[in-house]
This record gives sequence, C-alpha cells and structure tokens, in this order.
Amino acid sequence: MYRCNRCQALFETPGKTTVIHYEVDTRQKETVHICPGCRSEDFEEVTLCKGCNTNYIKSHQDYCSDCYLDVTKAINELAQQKGLPFADTLDLVEAYFERVS
Repeated sequence: MYRCNRCQALFETPGKTTVIHYEVDTRQKETVHICPGCRSEDFEEVTLCKGCNTNYIKSHQDYCSDCYLDVTKAINELAQQKGLPFADTLDLVEAYFERVS
C-alpha cells in the first residue's frame, strides 16, 4: 500500500507516466511512478499499524502515534499506582518483557 505525501491518498499500485527530458539533446524519455490521484511523484510505502491494525504508517515503523500515546498513558498510570517516576516504571516494564520473552 502507498500514501501520497501531497494529497494523502492511499493506493495499491502507483500509476506511471512518461517524462521527456528536453534539456537533453537526445530527447530522452523516462518512466516515473506517480500517485494516481494527483499525479505527484512524492509518495511512500505504508503498512497497517501492528497495534491497532487501523492506521497506516511508514513501512519502516511498527506502530502508529496513537498506539504509542496509549502505551505512554498506560505507563504513566502504572507509575502513579506504584508511586514511581516514569523512567523507573519504564525500566520495570522492560525488565518484565525481557523476563517473559
């Protein structure tokens, strides 16, 4: 899946267009991929968030900002319950996951 950075459209397959380079004496042609909606060349591959399976995110990320915010809120709540600073609570959560994995 792809998302256009110009018009924010989501699409499965980029379109193609031919660009003729007039600045080159040979009139060289180049095929470029474009957004099928606005014809921009500025788009990137996206995937569904592993956490909520709803939001599309850049393909090199795993989770969307909404999921990160939810986790931050949950760690803050745990910190308040335990009476610990956020950093110590985060260390506790990390130690837990290292132990169970």
